[in-house]
Amino acid sequence: MSLIAFQTALGRTVRARQGAQISCEGLDLSEQERHNLVRIFESSGFRATARIQRSWCESRAAIGARLTLSILPLAQRRELIREWVDGGGGTNSFFAAEAAAFLEFIAQRVPDPSHALSLCRLEHAVLCAEAVAAQFIPPDVAQLDEPECMVCASPHAAFVALFAELEQLLLAIEGQGPLPPMSEPHILLVAPGLPGFARPADTAEAALWRSLAEPQRVETLLHQGNVLATIEALWTAGAIEATLHERALR
Repeated sequence: MSLIAFQTALGRTVRARQGAQISCEGLDLSEQERHNLVRIFESSGFRATARIQRSWCESRAAIGARLTLSILPLAQRRELIREWVDGGGGTNSFFAAEAAAFLEFIAQRVPDPSHALSLCRLEHAVLCAEAVAAQFIPPDVAQLDEPECMVCASPHAAFVALFAELEQLLLAIEGQGPLPPMSEPHILLVAPGLPGFARPADTAEAALWRSLAEPQRVETLLHQGNVLATIEALWTAGAIEATLHERALR
């Protein structure tokens, strides 16, 4: 029996939910080695270790998506966490990466549009902005006046549509009111340079940000009818940034 086969079998079984069939598929194990492993897996000490490990993974996942899960029915929360951990989730030692991946997982399993999806995207966006906020320095707006200045949308920013006032959603989550009906979208900008990482945004800002999936010159943006004040607002908030080529020249 190779060490990697033994470790893989242990890892699979520790992560499996209680009662799941032990899987040694694809592992270089003899029949006697498989039998010996089954005896280990069925021992009370190993099962206790597996239960503790699974509980830790489930708790870690729940903390990483606390806001989003809070708006979902209890049964749905448990099912999402169970499915995530069954697939190997909850084990990443980097909490932010784990939380972001779990939020992406949830986003694919809730209705679109819905309050749950909106909060999921908001929580994910805040996580991305917060990850770089400590290193963020508001750039000088004078750079935008340079003829060759090119900008693009920042990967650490996002525009999120909420279909109710955020305060109403939070009150509902806290049990202080009913979940509001779906309304016309309220757009929030989430970016690392904003106090609290978020503020209300307008349609012009959102349209400009979406147009910058590919880099463009500031001069071109102005010729397209964008207002310099809008470009500056997104620039200082960290929602748009100079392209890699521009940064290399500075």
